[in-house]
Formats: sequence, structure tokens, C-alpha cells
Amino acid sequence: MEKIEQLNIKTKSMEIGGNEGEVTIAVNGIGVLDYQNDISMSGSFDKTLKENFKNIRHYLNHNTEQLIGCPIEGKEENGSLVFKSALCLDTEIGRDTYALYKLYHKHGNTLQHSIGCTPVKRDVNDKRKVLEWKLFEFSTLTKIGACPGTHLIDIKSADFMKDPKQALEMLKDARHFRLSDKLAKEYDLTAEMLEKALAGKLRMVQCDCGMSFDYDTLHEYSLEEDVKDEYRDWLRWMAGDIVRDELNNRKDELREEVLGLIQTKKSLLDVEKYVRCPRCGRRIYSSDIMVFNVSSVEPKPQTGTSENGAAKSTSLFSVADILVQ
Repeated sequence: MEKIEQLNIKTKSMEIGGNEGEVTIAVNGIGVLDYQNDISMSGSFDKTLKENFKNIRHYLNHNTEQLIGCPIEGKEENGSLVFKSALCLDTEIGRDTYALYKLYHKHGNTLQHSIGCTPVKRDVNDKRKVLEWKLFEFSTLTKIGACPGTHLIDIKSADFMKDPKQALEMLKDARHFRLSDKLAKEYDLTAEMLEKALAGKLRMVQCDCGMSFDYDTLHEYSLEEDVKDEYRDWLRWMAGDIVRDELNNRKDELREEVLGLIQTKKSLLDVEKYVRCPRCGRRIYSSDIMVFNVSSVEPKPQTGTSENGAAKSTSLFSVADILVQ
């Protein structure tokens, strides 16, 4: 069975317009080193686009059960693999995705994209260079497929931490787009929480799964508690002469815990206190509590929405080329 890679490159919607529901998007870069240490060479998608185009799918978050669009055209253009796709506006998830494309673009932000493919031929002198890919799908990345109901604005990003007003305006402006009631409610709740955090009324954290919540509303665990619990277990196992069996049973679990701590790149002081995300169960440490650049937030009432915002990635077309229906 072919192993399908998911190539993630910082890309953005290039055009929203033409017919209602159609988007033109850059889904992968050409000639750039991606996160999987691959370089897609010019022409590497030509064969698969010619021979396999009718089998290529447009998914949400690589979830094969969430087909959101029908590819209309695919080609290499301006250093990117570019697709035009018609989103299915007869489904809630298709309408939400299309509305988010428009919302993100209005605020100078972007949804990102990724492809599912497998290498067919590599350069013999430089194995990073892929000369031919077989492409199976491309995906719009928003997290709502993998974690239903998850907030789609990454408030932890450097841009929003520096200018939280931008995130707040974007969240509030979402209500003016054709979002489902469920997703609109998620945005409203996050906006309310962010306002309180900026006013110093709560300590806001955001999990990698996308959920935002007040750190102080959940039980706080400590590293000292964990150590004591492990020690009690050890004494109990010693009494029952079952240390080896219990350690073997918990070996994978303990390894994952240790690796998780290492990957946070935090000091022991940083991981001393934590809560569990109510959605996915991940550890959220007290050091993850967001500290915003409050000076960037103007103390005036919201009377409308903003058209401003700094893009996270470079646009492949000028703003004037993008038509928002």
C-alpha cells in the first residue's frame, strides 16, 4: 500500500470570486523545502494532473469523510501548485469553509492548505528533490474537521498576540458572514472570552486543538502531585511484587508523557502547574496563559468592523486581484 505524505506549506487563497463558491488556491510550493524535507521540482505534478485529475479530491483537514469541493482545474503557476475548486454550498461544512475564506481574506489573514501525495521519482543526486508526485488530494486546513466546533482563529499566533484587537475584530466580524449557527456561536464565545482577558477579568489559554478557555475554571494539577501519585503506585506495586508487570504495562504511556514534556521545550518550573484541556485532554501549563500586548488595544467601543490586518504569508496576487463576492 502506498504511503501518502501530507505536505504542508504556508499558502493562501489567491482568488475568491467568479462563480459563487469557487476558490483559486495555492496548495503547495514548487522549488521550496517543505516540512517533510522534500522539494517539489518544477513539473513534478504534470503527469499526475494529466492522468489522475478526475480522482483528485478536495477535503477538509485531510478528512476523507469531509469532501468539501470539486476540483475544476489544476496547474503549476508562479512557483506554486494551483487549484480552482468549487466548494459545495449545499452542505453546511462547504458554506462554512467558503465564508471563512472570505472572512480571513477581508482581515488580511489566510486559511492554509496541504496536499496528500506519494513520491514516484526522486533526483538520484539529491533525494530531497522529487521529480514526480502522485497526487491524491488537497485539503483546506481549518481544524473544524479534526476537532468539530474548534475555534479557527489561532490567538496564540505572534500577530494576534502582538495586536489582539485584530483577532477581536475578526471574531466579531464573523457574524456578518454566512456561517452556521454552531460555528458563529463558537466565534462569539471566543470573542467574549478575549474581551474579558484583555480587561484582566480572566486568564485565557488556547490548546493546540483550538479550544480557548479560562485557565482558572479548571482543576490545576502540579508536578509535585504527579510525583507523589507515581510514588504511591510504586509502593503499592512493591507490596504486591508486580513492579515489572506494571512498568511494562505503562511503558508506552510513560514514554509519551516524557516525550510530550520534552517537546514543550519548557523548564521544570514552566511545567510545575497545569490543567487539562476539557476537549482533548492535553496538558495546558500555567506558563501558557496568554499575555497580550494590551497597549495595542484602543479603549474605544466597537462601532464597526475593520478592513485592516497583517497577512501571515505572502500573497501570490495583489489585493486588487482578489474579488470577494
